[in-house]
Amino acid sequence: MTRLTETDIIDVVDYLKKLDDELKTACNASFKNIVMRASGIDETSFKSLKTSVVPITSGLGIIGGFSHAVCEILKYIGADAYVCDSTDVDGIYNSIKEGHCFFSADDNRFTAYNPLNGRISDNGDATGRGFAAALELAANGIKDKTVLVAGAGPVGISAAKYLHKAGAEIILFDIDKEKLQNSEYRTCTSLGDEKYSYVIEATTSSKVITEKNLTDTAVVSAPGMPLGLEKKLAQRLKSEGRLIHNPLELGTAVMYTDLLLKQEF
Repeated sequence: MTRLTETDIIDVVDYLKKLDDELKTACNASFKNIVMRASGIDETSFKSLKTSVVPITSGLGIIGGFSHAVCEILKYIGADAYVCDSTDVDGIYNSIKEGHCFFSADDNRFTAYNPLNGRISDNGDATGRGFAAALELAANGIKDKTVLVAGAGPVGISAAKYLHKAGAEIILFDIDKEKLQNSEYRTCTSLGDEKYSYVIEATTSSKVITEKNLTDTAVVSAPGMPLGLEKKLAQRLKSEGRLIHNPLELGTAVMYTDLLLKQEF
């Protein structure tokens, strides 16, 4: 995953209720309903599982507030979550020994695991599906609609797969030609002046999407960090309920609902 900073997540806990309201406006669905849709479950399959967040000290170390933020996101959607007292392998060991699900992240990967059924979820894949599900709902169905997916990394590819399965026509953009090789979708390495009504912005660069790339009614679902839109454009889309963006919440919550799926092995 893109390594977040303490500044990126400092307001996550206070923002959850506001985010829920924003998603209801943009997508006509609650935060919890979006993440369940991304995992393919409904209320009858939802369970409140004991879930630990295990701080990881390796690499560049613990991001200030990260474990607490993840824990509060999980609690918000109904998990029985807590931050583990022990760290690293010891924390993982204790969680598995107790039969608890656990979330852990280092510099390169953010994962969740359910020892009761063998389910594992990766944040990149979960984030892509979460923002794709939000866009699908905001578009009132995505079948036969064209979606620009900017960024051919794990998040963008996951979003593209979800939307393609839902019937969308995908145009996959990345400046790295190698990432587009053997793609099953239409591809491009330059956006030019073509306009799009539905966009997934999953790059790691700023100012990728500009005003000239969007129709007057465009909806942008943007898991990318940093946000790849010009600041004024992002502010306007946000005020009009046409920008879906958050650094941690949707992806984390989808990881949890992934763990509720049937046994993997």
